[in-house]
Amino acid sequence: MPIYDLFSKRQADAAKAGQPDVYQYETIPDPLREQIKQIATDALGAHMDHILWKEAERTFLREKGLDGIFASFRSGERILGFMGGCYTEDWLDLLELIAVGIASLGSELLSTARMQSKR
Repeated sequence: MPIYDLFSKRQADAAKAGQPDVYQYETIPDPLREQIKQIATDALGAHMDHILWKEAERTFLREKGLDGIFASFRSGERILGFMGGCYTEDWLDLLELIAVGIASLGSELLSTARMQSKR
């Protein structure tokens, strides 16, 4: 079981090392939260029980030492519901996991397209 080097862990490590961050992470504007929700739903699909939603949630819960994040039936709904009002650091961690899922899905689709073009 891999351990993920999430945003929050990298931030904590940088703070311990005395390395300042050039970006501000105090607040995530509501319009950006909504845009990311829509992008994630478009990219990972509206099927909120897709394996990528489940893996993102499972990884986040494990890395944060949490039992649950939001009351809903499906993984994607729990993630997006939680991201609607969570702390910035948690939001950035989940955004990173969603981006990894999107990249993984993109690689899978590209590989499939290459295999089909060789036929």
